[in-house]
Formats: sequence, C-alpha cells, structure tokens
Amino acid sequence: MKKNTAGQKWRVFAFTRSTGAPDTGGAAAITAKLSKDYGAAVALTDTTPTETEDGYYLFDLTQAETNADDFDLYPESTTSGVQVIACPAHQSVHAVYVETAVDGTELTEAELLRLLASKLPYLDASVSAIKTKTDALISGAVTVTSPVTAELDVEITQHDDYLLANSRTLPWTNTSGTWFAGNILGATVTFTAKTLDGIAVLSKAGVVLTATGTQAVYVELTAANTALFTKAGRQYRYQLLLAKTGYRETEVTGEIVVTTSLSPPA
Repeated sequence: MKKNTAGQKWRVFAFTRSTGAPDTGGAAAITAKLSKDYGAAVALTDTTPTETEDGYYLFDLTQAETNADDFDLYPESTTSGVQVIACPAHQSVHAVYVETAVDGTELTEAELLRLLASKLPYLDASVSAIKTKTDALISGAVTVTSPVTAELDVEITQHDDYLLANSRTLPWTNTSGTWFAGNILGATVTFTAKTLDGIAVLSKAGVVLTATGTQAVYVELTAANTALFTKAGRQYRYQLLLAKTGYRETEVTGEIVVTTSLSPPA
C-alpha cells in the first residue's frame, strides 16, 4: 500500500460457506469498512466493488482512505450464507527514506557516494556474518507446512509426501464451526480430485481433527498419490465431502495447483 496515494484498490473474495464455491454476481450485496492505524472501522467511499472473476471483487480507495500507515479491511455481504474475506486482511505502508544533510536538503550524488562508502565496512561484516550462518544450514531444512492456500487452492509438488508424520498434511479449518450443525464427530471425510474435464484422479479418506468449535479436518497424500497428478499448473479440481448419519455435505471445493518435481524417482 502506498501512503496518501489515489488510484489504489483492495481485493476481496466472496464464497458460499457451506460449499466453499466462489460467489459470483454478488457485487451489489458486498460492502466494506476500513480501519486506519487500528482506529474505528468506517465504511468505504466505494459502496459497491467491481467484480473481476471467480468470486473476486475490487474496491476503489480514495487518496484520503490511504493516508495512514496500517490498514485493516472488513468486507461483508448481505446475502445469506455468503462469506467475504479481504485479500489480504491487513496492509502496511512501507516507507522509503531519502538521506538528507543536516540542513534538510537532499544529498548530492557525490555526498551520497561518500556516505555509502563509509557504510561498506559495516555491510561487509554483516554480509559475512550472515553467510557464515547460512553456510551452516542443512540443505532442505525449510518445508511448507500448509499446502492449502487462503483461497482454498491446494498446492502440491508431484512425487512429494504430505503426511502427518512430517507435519505436512492438507488441512482445512472452519472457524465458524457450522459444518453439520456444529458437530462433525463421527463424520467420514473424503477428498476427491478430478481433471478439469471430469476424469477421476484420486479419492482419499480424511481425518476429523476437531469436531466442534473451530472445526478441523485433514487429508494425507503419499508420493504415490501425488504421482497421479501428471499435468503441471491448474489442471485439476477437488471436493472435500463430509458424510454423517446418511447425510452428505460438500464443505469445500477448489483447484489443485501442481508443480512438477525436478527430481522424480527413477
């Protein structure tokens, strides 16, 4: 976010709570309030966002609405069962400072070069210290722990494992706790993946982690499972289905984004 600058926008995403499907054509029902520097939330000047596609909408921001350092957006819809989230919910201004002389004037090029030269010994020592630490790191120590994005896409790498033992499952949480009227104890969880043209790829049973309150479920995928996703990019869709006492609820749907492994097994 640029401070005190006109012509900026804020993206929001609307979806149906019960299915996770994007809510399209709902611009007239969507509004948002903006909190600047953690103050009271005030309705945006733009009372109706512009729909882009697939449940995404854009709010226009006035110059005055960007005149702060920290921002929080609170969107909502008057349509029953529709949830709207800001993408992202919080933004901050990243200031850029110009070095000035004591009298407040900007430094000349020559003065700025002399200033930078005076900082080089410190920078060299700092970079050297960082290099010493990074050289000691074990290769592959950094892993992604949640392949499910805020947009409910699933991002996987072909031939990778996504297992509880590695703290790397595919997790979904429902903070509103509304799945099966607030209790998914005893429900079966099924993760189904298909190509965009409807060809079945995979069906996996999941696990109920938390049944009430902030409900949570997860699914594990083995390397053999992810090997089935042979097309890179956004070529697949998935469904997360819960079933209990003869009833079925599709709780989440989304796309699967596949990255081809650079070192597949022989």
